Amino acid sequence: MVLRKEPMNGEFKLVPPEGGWGYIVTVSVIIMHLVTIVPLAAFGLLYGQFLSSIGDETTGTTLSNGAFNTVQSFTGLATSFLLKKFSYRKVGLAGAIFFSLGAFSTIFVENLSQLIVTFGILEGLGFGLMYPAVVSAINSYFEIRLNLMMGIAQTFITVGSIVCPPSIAFLSESIGFRFRFRNTLTVLAGLTLLNFAAMGVLQPVKWHMKKVPTGINKRPDRIPLDAIPSRDLSDATVERLLNSKTDSPKIVGSDKKQDVKILDFGLLKDPKYLNMSIGLSLCFTADLAFVSIIRMILNNLNFDSVDITVMMMVYFTSDLISRIAFSVVSYFCTVKNRYVFLTGSTLTAIFRIVFIFRDDYTWKIVNLGILGFLRCFIQTPLALVISEEYKDNFSTALSLFMVVSGTVSLAFGPLMSYVKAITHSDAMVIHVLTMAYLICSISWIVELVYKKIKERRKT
Repeated sequence: MVLRKEPMNGEFKLVPPEGGWGYIVTVSVIIMHLVTIVPLAAFGLLYGQFLSSIGDETTGTTLSNGAFNTVQSFTGLATSFLLKKFSYRKVGLAGAIFFSLGAFSTIFVENLSQLIVTFGILEGLGFGLMYPAVVSAINSYFEIRLNLMMGIAQTFITVGSIVCPPSIAFLSESIGFRFRFRNTLTVLAGLTLLNFAAMGVLQPVKWHMKKVPTGINKRPDRIPLDAIPSRDLSDATVERLLNSKTDSPKIVGSDKKQDVKILDFGLLKDPKYLNMSIGLSLCFTADLAFVSIIRMILNNLNFDSVDITVMMMVYFTSDLISRIAFSVVSYFCTVKNRYVFLTGSTLTAIFRIVFIFRDDYTWKIVNLGILGFLRCFIQTPLALVISEEYKDNFSTALSLFMVVSGTVSLAFGPLMSYVKAITHSDAMVIHVLTMAYLICSISWIVELVYKKIKERRKT
């Protein structure tokens, strides 16, 4: 440790680096999503014929995806506990092991039950461990640039979603007809090994925090923070600083918390948190479900593979354009993420209804372009809404959101299958998904109106 010789004019506080190693963490977020979630955009292409050969494709898709979403969501409870005991890196690496185990096991599935275990449970468990780890990590590395970094990450993820389906189609045709289903899964399973590198770079933020002057004159009994490199701060030093008196130096953005509770279930008693998390969960689940079944729905409308590919390219390209726009806007001005999400959910509900009015090619491709553009306003601000409202308790708030999301997902799979079985209509399935957005929009608007009225009464 090297002490500065020049006299100190004031105290320092530690703040997130807003860059540096944080950029590496952002790349980690991108890689993890590219090899876990992005392939779901081609779920129907990968598993469609297999599921049709063993039963109903719609039921198989909804149940397997429902199992994945449910398991990864409920894993959030365990992950919140683990992140308080272990580093982001250790938790993330554990998730990488489970995900790769599930991915390689999926190569050998013979029936729906096995697919639910390998894809739904094992991969869901792995993702449930990795997602909170990387999102909590990037949340700790950025404050001012958090929206920008998430926007950039989502942009690359969307590019992957555009490239993935045609790449998988090409790969399936290139590596052998008879075994192309399992050969393609083998390639995708191999790519999941990249998660080990992505999780391995999740270093503690305290190693990289910057010291900035607080402007407060230093007292002799204060710890000379400017003389201590941030990565040399031991856990004991961090705890001592955090638990010292109110006139001691403040550490901003540290991954050490004063609150030593394992999980604060008190958030579930907060009406604001419940309304927020239920709304986010409904829209998130409805979005993933729509992406997983849209190819099948278009195929059932007798569009050929070329038309469907073009439609999906338009959908994801529009999504990409909106995410780039979101990143640019976030760079120049502050955006209230909850308002962005509310706008996205409301407009998505409207255009989902419009989408099923007609079945001709032009109508479908135009509406898919609009829905793709609106998807950014659901996916990109989702974690940011939680960070915006519960920055100091982010890991717990995110973990409990995952539990709520898992509960919603658990109900959605059987509900969609039931509606399809009773009505034999893909349009009615889309209506179910649309209701999820409407519930979010209406409940959030009611909350905001109530808040405005309450504030006016106080004045």
